[in-house]
Amino acid sequence: MNPMHLSSLLQALTAQVRAKGMALELLEDMEALYRAEPQLDGKALSPLFRGELFDMQDAFWIRGVRLSDGKLVHVQAAKLEDTGRRSLAELLPRQLNRCYDAGLQRADCPALDLIRGRLAYHGDTWVSPAMRGARLGGTLTQIGLLAAYARWQPDFVYAFFEKGPAYSGFGARSWYTKMERMGRRWSRWIEATEFLAYMTREELDRLVALEAR
Repeated sequence: MNPMHLSSLLQALTAQVRAKGMALELLEDMEALYRAEPQLDGKALSPLFRGELFDMQDAFWIRGVRLSDGKLVHVQAAKLEDTGRRSLAELLPRQLNRCYDAGLQRADCPALDLIRGRLAYHGDTWVSPAMRGARLGGTLTQIGLLAAYARWQPDFVYAFFEKGPAYSGFGARSWYTKMERMGRRWSRWIEATEFLAYMTREELDRLVALEAR
């Protein structure tokens, strides 16, 4: 990974967002993310970034505010977890059981068995309806993906996409190269029709090299 390429790419994407009226800030206070939840029109945050449930020492969230009035119009978050020899197929049910006490075991998603090591989870992305006409969703997700990569150089970055965005190509516009159906409904949070999206560190290296040209 060329840090100069990564830095210039992040600067260019952030400048695009600012040109459309939004300023971004990266924060490490995860409690502040949940304090902001009442301002998120139509968005309920998942419990996966709550400090009372999980270790949030390696985590951040991005806050976007509208330049014209300072109103909160965007959030997304990421955290790092080291599974060691365990796979995401083992980790994810434990996490969701801790959140929902649902007795979950496994999903019908073979990719979960492949994803292991130092994992960056990228989620809880929201853009205010007032800003959706600016078509910033893909760019904002790209910024979060690159921020996680820059901060941790993880073995994998992964996220979840609902059926609609996945079928519309939003996952690809967000630069996620691999997507697989979850195949089973997990509690109140993941539907069988939703997709696991993921990228390896090598794919992220190549992505930065290609996009920075």
